[in-house]
Amino acid sequence: MNTNKFNNIALKNVEKVVSKSINKAEKVLEFKAKSLHKILKFSEKQQDILFNNLEKRQKMIWSKLNKGLDFFSKNSL
Repeated sequence: MNTNKFNNIALKNVEKVVSKSINKAEKVLEFKAKSLHKILKFSEKQQDILFNNLEKRQKMIWSKLNKGLDFFSKNSL
């Protein structure tokens, strides 16, 4: 009988520990998922800013290059 009681108590304690561990692991995973989502959103915004700036620079470079080419083509005649 004592062995049975001891086994039941041990089983209940193990169940509590496992349940708490699972709950904490779930909370950590939720936190990490939210953090990762925020990081990806931030990265997406930074990438958009970078490519917008690159497009602006590209337009500026082409504009200046075309002006230079126009200047030389008009002056070479």
